[in-house]
Amino acid sequence: MSATIPKRESTGLSRPDPARAETEARRRAAVQVRRLVAEHKLTRMWTLTLRDTTLPEQRPEVILKLQQFLRRVRLELPQVVWLAVLEWHPGGHGWHIHLVVNKFVPKAWISGAWKHGFVDVRRISVKGDSSSRQAVSKAASYLAKYVSKPAPEGAPPHIPGDHRYYRPLGLGLTELVAEGSYEEMVALAWEYFPAGVGWVWHSSQSHGWRAPPVLVLRSQ
Repeated sequence: MSATIPKRESTGLSRPDPARAETEARRRAAVQVRRLVAEHKLTRMWTLTLRDTTLPEQRPEVILKLQQFLRRVRLELPQVVWLAVLEWHPGGHGWHIHLVVNKFVPKAWISGAWKHGFVDVRRISVKGDSSSRQAVSKAASYLAKYVSKPAPEGAPPHIPGDHRYYRPLGLGLTELVAEGSYEEMVALAWEYFPAGVGWVWHSSQSHGWRAPPVLVLRSQ
């Protein structure tokens, strides 16, 4: 006696595409980095290099050195707000580390705390002004570019739990809750976002919207 096994119904869901998921994860990380840089006005950049050439698979070793450096920053410079990302240079020494911070720190201190190679320090500005919206937007674009780069050839795939960028514990984004007309909300957002508003969407643009009105704005 044989039993008829029912056919499995199709769920309509396709297998996840790892390459597409990785691209989307990098995009989300870049957006978050832009927002953090803009809100905290991080316009001073430190670039840390390593004395010896590193390979793609040595990323964990580089991260360990970065964590040791950041531990000293937290202990000795608690007033400094920072955000850090790694960048791969295929034609250079391999891994570089970029940090954007909110305050001036002498290069001698940074070099003494890093100890693993050359240090470059610069202030990101537009027409000599590092506090302008344009300067903040420029700094945000720099860091977003680094974090959105694809992994180098030969590097192991991204490990869940490994960070795409590094920030102090508790460094986040302010949630702005307000009520008012469309014009009032747009004006408030322009005042709130240091880099300005780059994209606006209102629920009235969606045909057949039945929920309460929604206004979405993104900083540049």
